[in-house]
Amino acid sequence: MRKPVAASFRDLAVQLPTRQDAYSDLQNRHMPDPLTCMTTAGHPVDGVLHVGVRADQPLPDYRACGASPCIYVDPEPAIHNRLADQFADDPWHIAVAAACSDRRGAGASGDAGLDASPVAPESVDDRASALCTIDDLVENHSPRRCPNLLVIDVPGSELRVLRGALRTLASVDGVFLSVSEAPLHPGGCTLTEIQIFLIPYGLLPRWLELDRSGRGRAFFSRPAPEAEILPTYGGNVALGKWAAQSSLSEWSRPTVAEEAGQAVNGQITGDCSFHTDIEDNPWWFVDLGQVHTLSELRIYNRPGPYRARARTLKVLTSRDSKTWQEIHDQAGYSFGGAAGRPLRILLEQHAARYIALRLAERTCLHLDEVEIY
Repeated sequence: MRKPVAASFRDLAVQLPTRQDAYSDLQNRHMPDPLTCMTTAGHPVDGVLHVGVRADQPLPDYRACGASPCIYVDPEPAIHNRLADQFADDPWHIAVAAACSDRRGAGASGDAGLDASPVAPESVDDRASALCTIDDLVENHSPRRCPNLLVIDVPGSELRVLRGALRTLASVDGVFLSVSEAPLHPGGCTLTEIQIFLIPYGLLPRWLELDRSGRGRAFFSRPAPEAEILPTYGGNVALGKWAAQSSLSEWSRPTVAEEAGQAVNGQITGDCSFHTDIEDNPWWFVDLGQVHTLSELRIYNRPGPYRARARTLKVLTSRDSKTWQEIHDQAGYSFGGAAGRPLRILLEQHAARYIALRLAERTCLHLDEVEIY
């Protein structure tokens, strides 16, 4: 059992405003959104789980950061239908009609369409399908990688929702949520209770803003990770090798070989080095010249919102360019690049001469650099 942490939010937080600062001209101040908080804390947003999509609060533009998948959870039919229509063209932005609580069949109180009173025992079976935990949602909709940003907007019921996220909280980098210094309803939680619950998971208070009634928003996150020193093994065997791609775009160089070869020139630029046209299942390919025993493939993505285009990446290898083996499926998860978290595919003495990258949807393929060790 975790021991309570006997410290106040202001004792632990870094660069938090004082209560007086929070009061002053609050109406004229822009409250940071979850994406801004994550960036300031030094964490890229890889995936999002947003619980409580309230009609009176604007939804952050998660597409703008290239996060994938993003899961939006709210039991209100009008809100769910609006989200489903908004993201109908994108299978990796997922709208779920459900209410979150600490366990299945246990309603949380508060607004955002959640129950204002405990669920009566005789009604649990009828409503259980619409009541779930955050851990359930992650297991069902993002099983291979937990979204690293959790946003909760269910005023007064945040702690009950968090108690259903015990596995998830061990993996997330940031939690952005509504808070209140005093309970908003019987059984409701307080800011102090939330901080005591989150700190043992390594999620520390980073930002707080409250209005005169003691209600507002708070952000908790892990410390920013240190820069990772990646192994170089025996050297990058893809460097300078002949490459090709499925098509050229209006931004491409004159020839396929010249364009595709930019991805193996040894320069990680933080931009895209090659760019195909928009097409079904675009691909990129490199010939290593001879069969090599490989330890790792490292792929640096284009940054920003366009990095989501690489989320269905599949990696295939071959010894003879005739028989191919799929060794990796990104399956809808975005990944990073020069700023951190490139895609790393670790291999155990895998022999191959040809490496192909292919997307499993209609889009364009553009990456920064491909390294093969």
